[in-house]
Amino acid sequence: MQEALEQVVESALSEQPYFSKPLFGYADLNDPLFATFKQVISSEHMTPAEAFAHRYQQQPQQGTVVVWVLPIISDTILSNHKETEFPSKEWAHTRHFGEQANDRVRKIAADYLIEQGYRTVVPPMLEQWFASYDDCVSNWSERHAAFVAGLGSFGLSDALITDVGVCHRVGSLVTEAVIEPTKRRSDDPYHRCLYKV
Repeated sequence: MQEALEQVVESALSEQPYFSKPLFGYADLNDPLFATFKQVISSEHMTPAEAFAHRYQQQPQQGTVVVWVLPIISDTILSNHKETEFPSKEWAHTRHFGEQANDRVRKIAADYLIEQGYRTVVPPMLEQWFASYDDCVSNWSERHAAFVAGLGSFGLSDALITDVGVCHRVGSLVTEAVIEPTKRRSDDPYHRCLYKV
């Protein structure tokens, strides 16, 4: 299941110019770290089971949070380094059109799992999902899901530090399919931050 799902995601990304090969992580939807986000992020932050219940009116007993990190290509990163006042055109395009590509990946991956017989939900595509950019908070954080799934930890700016750095987009979904969780290096949310060690 895991290998087939990763191939579906990579195939959905095959014709976009924004990202290189994705990283994948998996977390048990009952991982206790998800419940801590109600204190860390917001009391309204959904657990994976709560997100699932918004669509299916019941919480699953078991399942997986699937997370992918889409590394921004190096040419775009370098173009942005040259700018001193505004983002580069390439960076702005990646932010806008790259996130549209990520939305497409979310939908294709969820549809694939549903076709395989596993109920699946994409929290950022739920009617109940919200984000407040003034308060820098949402009720589903894909960066935090990536942390639980072992894909990285946070820096002082709260950027997610992954094996490919901090220049990326993140996507996620919740499914009742059971996939072996990725091992986290640490439960410390800042374990990769050089200023915290």
